[in-house]
Amino acid sequence: FIAPYYLAEASSQSIEAFIQGSESGALALSDWTGVEFASLLARKERMRELSADIAALVGQRMDDDVSYRFDVLTPQGADYALAKQFIRHDPTLGLRGPDALHLAVAAGRALVLHTLDRTLLRAAQAFGIEATDAGILDA
Repeated sequence: FIAPYYLAEASSQSIEAFIQGSESGALALSDWTGVEFASLLARKERMRELSADIAALVGQRMDDDVSYRFDVLTPQGADYALAKQFIRHDPTLGLRGPDALHLAVAAGRALVLHTLDRTLLRAAQAFGIEATDAGILDA
């Protein structure tokens, strides 16, 4: 949900309404999300989809928001071990390392995973982890 919250995408309005409508402290993300978002901004800058100035501003906005909008969860050793188990359990799920880590962080803390990634939603379902697209993908 992070990319369309900070960057203009087709689902941005729905994501903004969802995040803005959530109670304080109700949403969490892992430290890893910041790494992935920085990578996304760098890729968009390399591809000339964003200027360096805009990428820096968007990255700073996310960094500033994180402290008051989201609980930040630091992945632990058990999260990495569980992510490995998820990947090894069923390779046909197509679960990538970063997504397996997000899934493990949510599972280890009994949190609902919010994602617009259909592969990640299917993997969550396969492992009995509560996940949702908040009705955005089919809207």
